Amino acid sequence: MSNIFFIFAASIIPFFGKMLKPFVNRVNAKLDAKGRVVIPANYRKILAENVTLYARMESLDNNVFLIVYPEEVWLASYNEMCERVDEFEDDGMAKQMQFSDETVELAIDKQGRLLLPKQQKEDLGIENDVTFAGMGKMFAIWKKDTYETFISGRTRLKIPAKAKP
Repeated sequence: MSNIFFIFAASIIPFFGKMLKPFVNRVNAKLDAKGRVVIPANYRKILAENVTLYARMESLDNNVFLIVYPEEVWLASYNEMCERVDEFEDDGMAKQMQFSDETVELAIDKQGRLLLPKQQKEDLGIENDVTFAGMGKMFAIWKKDTYETFISGRTRLKIPAKAKP
């Protein structure tokens, strides 16, 4: 299983001329009997009402996790990737297909819950406990034990101080 985390000190992130409040913090949660999980309150405040979320499986250090993108962030990432590859070359075509076909659409219900797709839950090994980890413009969902093992093996991120003029 893969895990990833970033710490952002900024209170807002520039994104295509808009200023977005970043997804920060780590929050543990439990799935209900139907496989739904409540999105942390601080994340829900950032998400627009009726927003569509997109999720992709990713891996880091042989750990698998789910990256969840608000629609506009996913579209920007997809468009940027498409601009960098030649869609008429085999490799470019394969990258576009892989980015698209490995993405699932998620919806938030009126109670602020996400239904995690069965395949992603199985791939992540999630039965009950998950960890939400903020990643600035997006957030990750991990199997809790996997995240804790991953993060405990990482060196704490130290941001260098600004040079004094």
